[in-house]
Amino acid sequence: MPHKKRATVNLLILAVIASANLLGRKVDKFENKNLQILPKDISKEKLQQIMDGFNASLNVKCGYCHVRTADTNEWDYAADTKGHKKEARDMMRMTNELNEKYFGVDIKDLNAPAAINCYTCHRGEEHPVVDIPKPAINALDSLKRARPF
Repeated sequence: MPHKKRATVNLLILAVIASANLLGRKVDKFENKNLQILPKDISKEKLQQIMDGFNASLNVKCGYCHVRTADTNEWDYAADTKGHKKEARDMMRMTNELNEKYFGVDIKDLNAPAAINCYTCHRGEEHPVVDIPKPAINALDSLKRARPF
């Protein structure tokens, strides 16, 4: 009988320790709040992949578009505090429209290869890179001077 009591006590102690451990853990719940361009049912992995693409294409970090909460210093991805986030949405609309209209890309398919993306213009820079090669500049200048027939 004492053996059963000891086993029961040990089980209760383990249950209390396990419960305390679970209660103390922070739950990493993924919620897609305030998505306006991307689908609301996007997976956490796909959303992270897209955000990583933005970071690489513009050579920026999360704080370029997102803010942290004052009280917990956690990322508040849903907040529309920064203007860069609005610009990013505008750019997403533009590239989606161009991809769909001119390249036949199904923009609802998040795995469809896009003809135009952030890197097309930004090339790893915060602002689009406008570096026209000299032969192209010469060709544009000659077009400006040309008379229509």
